[in-house]
Amino acid sequence: MKSKPHLASGTVRQKVVADTLKSSIGKKVFILIQPYPFVIIGNLLEIKSDFLLVEIEPDHLSELKQGLIHVKITDIEAFYIEEASFSSNDKS
Repeated sequence: MKSKPHLASGTVRQKVVADTLKSSIGKKVFILIQPYPFVIIGNLLEIKSDFLLVEIEPDHLSELKQGLIHVKITDIEAFYIEEASFSSNDKS
């Protein structure tokens, strides 16, 4: 019996996160990361290698002004991708 190649759980998780985010380029994202600044909210612009490029929105952290930030996929603890049906502009 042939053995299947073993992938470390971190590798599988990173691939699933990357694939999910790749299909969400152009959408608004909410990302929790362990290193400072901890919370990133903005539009996902692109994914290169194992980094995301996010156009951040100004928020309660004065250190983060509107601009671009690179986020390493392995630093992501949790994320949410905004769908049109859950937009704050939705009146239904």
